[in-house]
Amino acid sequence: MVTHSELKTILHYDPKTGIFTWKIKISKKTLIGSIAGHLGHKGYIKIVIKGKGYRANRLAWFYMTGEWPENLVDHVNRIRNDNRWVNLRDITNKENIANSSRYGDYESASTILQGMLALS
Repeated sequence: MVTHSELKTILHYDPKTGIFTWKIKISKKTLIGSIAGHLGHKGYIKIVIKGKGYRANRLAWFYMTGEWPENLVDHVNRIRNDNRWVNLRDITNKENIANSSRYGDYESASTILQGMLALS
């Protein structure tokens, strides 16, 4: 598992955008300054460090607090690839299940994301 100091040496996290960028070249494909990670099949950003895959939302929590989250790192706006610091919270599985049912009839995540992009 990556340590906090290793993480901060390898990646830069911008809490306003939620984007990680590479600070060092860790492979032939890695370009310094390029956006780290890829969109996984469940909609989360996944970043591979030293052969281990991490969800970017959990890395953001670790990057900002220096501690791995005790529970789940939830996306407040329910958009799984929106890893802005203001959009993340550490909640229990029970709280996450309750949260997911609250939004059953609301707009889709893509509709919400399009609205966010239009405002920026």
